[in-house]
Amino acid sequence: MKNSIFENIIAGSYSLVLHIGLVALFVVGMNTESRPVMVQPQVDIVKATVIDENSILAEMVRQQEIEQKQRSAEEDRQTKVEKQLAETHKELLRKEQEVLAQQERAKLEQQQRELKVKEQQEKIQKLEQERKVQEQKRLKAEQARIVEEERQKKAVQARIVEEERQQQAEQARLVEEERKQIMAEERRAEEEKKRLAEADRQAEE
Repeated sequence: MKNSIFENIIAGSYSLVLHIGLVALFVVGMNTESRPVMVQPQVDIVKATVIDENSILAEMVRQQEIEQKQRSAEEDRQTKVEKQLAETHKELLRKEQEVLAQQERAKLEQQQRELKVKEQQEKIQKLEQERKVQEQKRLKAEQARIVEEERQKKAVQARIVEEERQQQAEQARLVEEERKQIMAEERRAEEEKKRLAEADRQAEE
């Protein structure tokens, strides 16, 4: 669209130059007619007119060539600008994609670090919970052991007391049996003594 406008401007310029040339020829003709009559050959006037037209046409051709070169140069410049703009846009997109990729990698790395920290925290919490459970089991077992030892200690003490009581009872029984045996022997001895005395008495009678 820009090239079409530019070409329209150039075409208009050509038309303007042509009209200016024709007007100039007309003015030259008018000036020639208004001047005092001079003795000049008619051939010179026709020749000058032809030379002026050739000069104008040559100038128009030269201007067209200049404008064509300018148009080509402008098109080349525009092409270079568009190419540079496309390359710049492409480079910008590449950098944006690179930045986005870096941000995505950084985000992924951050998520991985957070996940690792979370897993470590969960592992620590799990180990701490297991440690507490094991500690509670140990304390419970220790308390049960202490209770059992205390029960066994009391049982031993009760057994010792019972054994001592039984020993004392056995000793008392033995002492009582010995006392009864002594009393029985004393009683038998006394009876024997009485029997012998009675026998002696009867023998004396």
